[in-house]
Amino acid sequence: MALIKGLKICAGALIKENWVLTAAHCDMKGKPQVILGAHSTSHKEKHEQMFAIKKAISYPCYNPESFEGDLQLLQLEGKATITKAVGILQLPKTGEDVKPHTKCHVAGWGSTKRDSFKISNTLREVNVSVIDRKICNDAEHYNFNPVIDQSMICAGGRKGEDFCVKIIGGNEVTPHSRPYMVLLKGKNICAGALIAKDWVLTAAHCGLERKSKVILGAHSMDENEREKQIIVIKKEFPHPCYDEDTHEHDLKLLQLNKKAAINENVNILPLPKNGNDVKPGTACRVAGWGQFRNQSPPSDTLREVNVTVIDRKICNDPKHYNYNPVIGLNMICAGNLRGGKDSCNGDSGSPLICEGTFRGVTAFGLPGKCGDPRGPGVYSLLSKEHLNWINKTMKGKFR
Repeated sequence: MALIKGLKICAGALIKENWVLTAAHCDMKGKPQVILGAHSTSHKEKHEQMFAIKKAISYPCYNPESFEGDLQLLQLEGKATITKAVGILQLPKTGEDVKPHTKCHVAGWGSTKRDSFKISNTLREVNVSVIDRKICNDAEHYNFNPVIDQSMICAGGRKGEDFCVKIIGGNEVTPHSRPYMVLLKGKNICAGALIAKDWVLTAAHCGLERKSKVILGAHSMDENEREKQIIVIKKEFPHPCYDEDTHEHDLKLLQLNKKAAINENVNILPLPKNGNDVKPGTACRVAGWGQFRNQSPPSDTLREVNVTVIDRKICNDPKHYNYNPVIGLNMICAGNLRGGKDSCNGDSGSPLICEGTFRGVTAFGLPGKCGDPRGPGVYSLLSKEHLNWINKTMKGKFR
């Protein structure tokens, strides 16, 4: 155990002789000290080893609002001496999930009473059991505020014990009436949105290659239309925290090798001014060249469907995605609860436009079951966090 004493008290684990793992929300202001081998917070003990922090490295995807990625590494100024009182806690060999009812224990110097700000003078420990995320997310517990997702473990003990992708059911649009739409042709078909003269926003899972074509001003996928502008990709920027298993942060920026010529057939889709969530019941629309029925080939012409935002609680319930994967706060679930209206294979990366504002990017659905009421379409929300990454990347801060 590592005691971190600064403006506030935190704890951590010594994972190497000069590295401590703690939480990203632990404030490192005030030149905190890392004390190894401690039992008391107030008395100096002969077993103690004290170190200054050389560098604090927060997980790059830490989000203080959703609590995702709440991890921080502390590099110590020196190396710990391994003794009976100071040892290394080994990291797991795999990143497997922890099953509900698994018995665990957690220790620290936090407060011993609810609503108390007084910390414990000595190291204390409690036994807890892992709780199913469905329970932790239900109305009697966190109620999805925040979402307890697959990167988190929910655990507690006896009462009072705790430590502190697709277009189905739509219609062909008027040719060139969606000038912001981008057709991406490579191994597979994807779509995107032109958000600046030389930048396209699409989905991270869209596999592109050197020969992939970025086609602006298209209505037909195959016809040689005079409105089309074909541009080469200069560089791809997938979101650094994209997770293909959980589908979190399924966004990618494409920098084009030249600027598009803006006209009535090719134009920019403005990003939203804020990263606000989209309320259930909001009417949206999504367009693309994807399948218009399951197992069909892609559509030759651009089609669009109207969808409605569905409450995440519904999308996560046993009749829908059943938390596999978790539909989190960085995602929008949209479709029709009776089914029949959806995006489909080939529509990945298409913009979701809600009440006239660009709000999301087509991410995934139930494989092979487009329009199935059990698996509405899921879109990456253009949240404050995502907009920050987009704007900084385009300005060259992440390049």
